[in-house]
Amino acid sequence: MTISPPEHQTLTLYPGQVLIVVADALGEGSVFRLGDSAGSAGQGVTSITTSSTTVFGPFTLTTRWDIIPTAGLFTVSQSLPTVQQLVDALGGVAVDTSGNVTAKTVTTTGDSGTQFTLSNGQVLVSLATAITANSTTTTAPAGSIGITSHATGVGKLFMSDGSKWQFAGVA
Repeated sequence: MTISPPEHQTLTLYPGQVLIVVADALGEGSVFRLGDSAGSAGQGVTSITTSSTTVFGPFTLTTRWDIIPTAGLFTVSQSLPTVQQLVDALGGVAVDTSGNVTAKTVTTTGDSGTQFTLSNGQVLVSLATAITANSTTTTAPAGSIGITSHATGVGKLFMSDGSKWQFAGVA
């Protein structure tokens, strides 16, 4: 879609989408990230300059945007991200052509291994160190899931209680 002053356009981006704003040779204005729900505080403003292309996202949550040109024309589109945009947004997580998922290696106090952080703050942790239920300490948030390749704990699923790894149970 094309937007020119005095028009503005409010858009919603759904998880995984990107917003692309292209300003023509005279195009100037702003893009406001609105609060993620009605009545919540705005998230900031980005100035758009002449002859530029600006990409917002992808985000893991639904986001709202107000695009306001003050001069020239803006061409605005929403789409799914490129593979590289997705890898960047996920902080280094990638999927190879065989479908194998890799992630950045992280080290936190007590837990050294590969960690995937979920949108709710919990983590999936893959360790090479021993895990003994109700003994091995962890900094992973309560409800996080851990596995290990170490002989002590291999083949078992562990859940963090916020301070120690426990055997995962079925309720």
